[in-house]
Amino acid sequence: MHGFGREAITAFNEMRKSGIKPDSISFISILYACSHSGLLDEAWRFFDSMRNEYSIVPKLEHYACMVDLLARTGNLTKAYKFINKMPIEPDATIWGSLLCGCRIHHDVKLAEKVAERVFELEPENTGYYVLLANIYAEAEKWEAVKTLRERIGRQGLKKNPGCSWIEIKGKVQIFVAGNSSHPQATKIESLLKRLRLKMKEEGYSPKMQYALIDADEMEKEVALCGHSEKLAIAFGILNLPPEKTIRVTKNLRVCGDCHEMAKFISKTSRREIVLRDSNRFHHMKDGSCSCRGFW
Repeated sequence: MHGFGREAITAFNEMRKSGIKPDSISFISILYACSHSGLLDEAWRFFDSMRNEYSIVPKLEHYACMVDLLARTGNLTKAYKFINKMPIEPDATIWGSLLCGCRIHHDVKLAEKVAERVFELEPENTGYYVLLANIYAEAEKWEAVKTLRERIGRQGLKKNPGCSWIEIKGKVQIFVAGNSSHPQATKIESLLKRLRLKMKEEGYSPKMQYALIDADEMEKEVALCGHSEKLAIAFGILNLPPEKTIRVTKNLRVCGDCHEMAKFISKTSRREIVLRDSNRFHHMKDGSCSCRGFW
């Protein structure tokens, strides 16, 4: 979950050399590690070894890792064919992994096809509806966004708001997207504006598609600055000593613009930032992230 795929492979190989036979769970771990590091060829070797060398029949979790990896690396058509050839019925997690891949690689057409399969399997899971709405929003298909949101409303589903939190001196500070009620809200907003201006001066541009609203460029930029993970990181910079690592947790997946800005902040402020989202850990240092884009 921290993105140390190569180290995971080394540990796995050392385990085998020591005479410990890997079991089904061992293979889930190593395939998961490969998925979070984009190690596609290595994952296929482990998947084949599991079946042919150790006679372990793949379970849904193993297939989910492979679909996740194919989707993350942009092999969306291969992932779709792989799912359809599975000897066991795919669940919502497997289709959901492909839907996430469709968002990463902006494939709206496939996303619509995959989403309907997910909705059939888990009709009350709001997360998948929101994911498709975000895919539409990033493609600026606002009518489709409106239709989907109306569908969510008709079914009585509710979306969990994005929130992030940071602990300082034993006290947890919680930030909600767009909320300006925090006692240090003015300082936080001012810091983020300065950082955004500095990013622009150095050639970075805001990733407007992650604003997810139908508005002009200025409104979108304001919306992006109010994302909860940015608020929590800014609070950390204002309240932690320079040598302290900023550790932020988010209940949802980090957005692409926040990810880029966090990397920039780690470089410009010379601070190490660890951002834990719903999917993995992101270690930001000197402008780079441990995920290397596989998230």
